[in-house]
Amino acid sequence: MLGESAYLRELQCCPDAPVENAVLGEEIAEAGREGRITRLPYRPGVEVWTSYDIGIRDFTAVWGFMLYGRNIEWLFYREFSSISTVEVIGRLQMEFPRYRWGEAILPHDAKAREKSTGFTVVDAFWERWKGPVHCFQSAPNPIATVQAARLNVPRSYFDERGCEKGLARLKSASYVVDQKTSTVTDRIKHDDNSHCLDSFRYAAWRVESSYSSMASNDNLGTHHRPKVIGSLA
Repeated sequence: MLGESAYLRELQCCPDAPVENAVLGEEIAEAGREGRITRLPYRPGVEVWTSYDIGIRDFTAVWGFMLYGRNIEWLFYREFSSISTVEVIGRLQMEFPRYRWGEAILPHDAKAREKSTGFTVVDAFWERWKGPVHCFQSAPNPIATVQAARLNVPRSYFDERGCEKGLARLKSASYVVDQKTSTVTDRIKHDDNSHCLDSFRYAAWRVESSYSSMASNDNLGTHHRPKVIGSLA
């Protein structure tokens, strides 16, 4: 009577059960059940793409991932508060000095100028980033980008340590409920979890929309299950 997610959450005290009205909660829970949340290796020479939700009054959310075979391998999720874009770039490059950086995916508002530097976020990336930069011309459609995320989660693998906080946020990101009618809307609830989801869906949308142009990439040739390091705790 409760429904599967509520039953697992309330009666089985399952930590992996999605929250009520979760956007991607069930898809992420399924990834855990299928063993796709594990330890992932960094593949030397394979580009690591990054996707950003730029924080103006709150934090900046960043996902890092590789495209390998038909899979998306999510290596890390990070949040940065009260620092400039230049510092965000510097911290990422300092934390992962061996990475070969691929495309940086930026939201449309990255064209706005930062008060602390006077430069736009895009300017900072063009000057400091060690790979290509893509900035959306306008805000991607929420429904289309969420659908792209749903389509891509089944072929996604997540590093259990590097993505731990991001996975928790994706499980908790939810839709707004209309208080008058008690119906679930298609609007995403704006909170700390939504920033993580925004960064994730921007990445999925960019991969989905540009995948045909990347089909000739040697790293995108065949389906490949990543070599597991260690095991799930």
